[in-house]
Amino acid sequence: MRVTITQNLALRWVPDHALPWVYTELAEAGLADFDAHSLADITRCPGADTCQLALTHSRGLSEAIGEVLTTRFQDAPEVHDLSIKISGCMNSCGQHHIADIGFYGVASDVSGTPIPQYVMLIGGRTREGLAEFGKPVARIPARRAPEALSRLLDLYRYEREADEPFQKFIARYGTLRIRERLASLGEVGPDVDPSIFRDLGAGSELFTGEIGAGECAS
Repeated sequence: MRVTITQNLALRWVPDHALPWVYTELAEAGLADFDAHSLADITRCPGADTCQLALTHSRGLSEAIGEVLTTRFQDAPEVHDLSIKISGCMNSCGQHHIADIGFYGVASDVSGTPIPQYVMLIGGRTREGLAEFGKPVARIPARRAPEALSRLLDLYRYEREADEPFQKFIARYGTLRIRERLASLGEVGPDVDPSIFRDLGAGSELFTGEIGAGECAS
């Protein structure tokens, strides 16, 4: 068994006649999900759960996005093959820079109070002999990142041309226009809900924006 770079498991040398038995055993263990390499198959780093360099809890965003995908986009085949990757900091442990839609954790001060945020990138991808890095289109509070994803997916679904792939849609529609559609999510006014200063997946933990030595440096 091997662990793949997309955080899936690969079982090698399984003979055809054994596949039904293997599938049955995996299903009983809760390991028979069929969404590998799809929108629901989110790649992420451990984030601030264990890494001191991370600013945000990648797991929390992944879980929140999973709920959005299940409730709003489960029956949207046009977005099924897109990839989402998340890192808790700007380092690329979660491979956010080569995803169709990537997020990495950052922080800012709003009136002297630190706020957890994500930078959202779009258009990253790799294939044999080619790598393209995603371009930033928004910097938003962590708790608004799922809504930013929803807006982007809806924009692609309803503004794309017939059978237009995501990469071609971005090139035609333009990252500037996409930034404009997401800009309001980055605004934090004086009357904002105080929960905006809490990170997804952090429970009641106070967000400080402090960092230490990262797992990627070990």
